[in-house]
Amino acid sequence: MNDEQITKLMQQAEDALVDDAPEKAAEALQELAHVWAKAGVPQSSFLDLRKHLVQAAEGRTSAPFINEKLRVAEQLMRENRNDRTITNH
Repeated sequence: MNDEQITKLMQQAEDALVDDAPEKAAEALQELAHVWAKAGVPQSSFLDLRKHLVQAAEGRTSAPFINEKLRVAEQLMRENRNDRTITNH
């Protein structure tokens, strides 16, 4: 993944937070996390990036609880990833 693609993912995450779409932001951040991990960049660097994106989004919108909504969306993604059972209703 090149720098332009990484910048685009970062912008997608921020825009999704501004648009009050934390699920989309969590997906973009998950992709970025994979890039960071493959590059061997410390997790603390990724957490700094996440914090920066949340703060940037908070500066662009009046939507409440951006960080909390993102945290819940990330948690749901982890739960869904860890529990891949198929249920029929």
